[in-house]
Parts: sequence; C-alpha cells; structure tokens
Amino acid sequence: MWKQLDRLLLNFVWDNLKVTMSVMHLNRSMSDHSPLLISSRNIGIHPSRNFRFLNVWSLRHQFLSMVKEAWGQPVQGRPIRSLLWKLKNVKAALSAWNRDVFGNISDRVKDADEAVKLRELALEADSSELNQSLLHQVQAKLRRELCMEQEFWKQKAKLR
Repeated sequence: MWKQLDRLLLNFVWDNLKVTMSVMHLNRSMSDHSPLLISSRNIGIHPSRNFRFLNVWSLRHQFLSMVKEAWGQPVQGRPIRSLLWKLKNVKAALSAWNRDVFGNISDRVKDADEAVKLRELALEADSSELNQSLLHQVQAKLRRELCMEQEFWKQKAKLR
C-alpha cells in the first residue's frame, strides 16, 4: 500500500509572511521517506531594480547642479560609509529627477512634434518674422529631443 505521509510544518510567523509556497514530493531513493522540494516566492514585495545611469541625462542643463546638490548633502561616519550614503543620495535624486523632471523621452518628442505642427499652421496663417522665429525655436527643440531619444535607444541597445 502506497501513502505519502511526509508533511511540512510551519510556525505562525512563517504563515503570516507574504509568501507563496509550493511543496513537491520527490522520488524516494533508499529511504521510506520522500524528500520535499519547497519553493517560495515573495508576493507584494518587488525586488529593487538595478540603477542605470542614462547618458542623455547629462545633456540637460539642470543635471550637474542637481547632482552637486545631492552629493553635497551632509553625511557622517567612516569614509567608506560616507561614500555609500553619498552614492545613495545621488541615486535617489537622479531617480526622482528622471521621473519628475526629465520624464518620458518619447512623450517629450511627441510634444515637441505637436508644437512644430502648431507653429507651422500659425506660420501658414500669418507669415510674420515672429512666427518664423517661433517655428525655428520649436524645430530646434524637436531636433534636440530627437537626438536625446536616439542616444537613449543607443545606450539601451548596448545594455542588453
């Protein structure tokens, strides 16, 4: 008669963790006990993503002052610990700056393209020097954004 009597016991603390778990009975070898393969995975806790420096950040004029400000925040401790905290400060500042200021580069290209289209329509309606100048400004901005997007994708392609 074949029965699997091997069991898994958990305590209250383990049971309250946000973990999904699976138990698999493996083949018996020399013993009458089945080895158990226990797999677990955290749910609700996302692993931190690696920090990637984007070269296109350095093309923005606010970049250097933001990094200097983050690096200049006072930290205490041994030199290696101070370096670690300064790097963490810069990482946090760059991540927030990327999200809040730099934004999605593709969206910025779309916005600049829309601005060019609007300026072209305005120039068709009134071909004054002011409208020509404004069109040249938005076209220059579109070219800058396209260059940044190209550099962004170049760097992304090298990372993989």
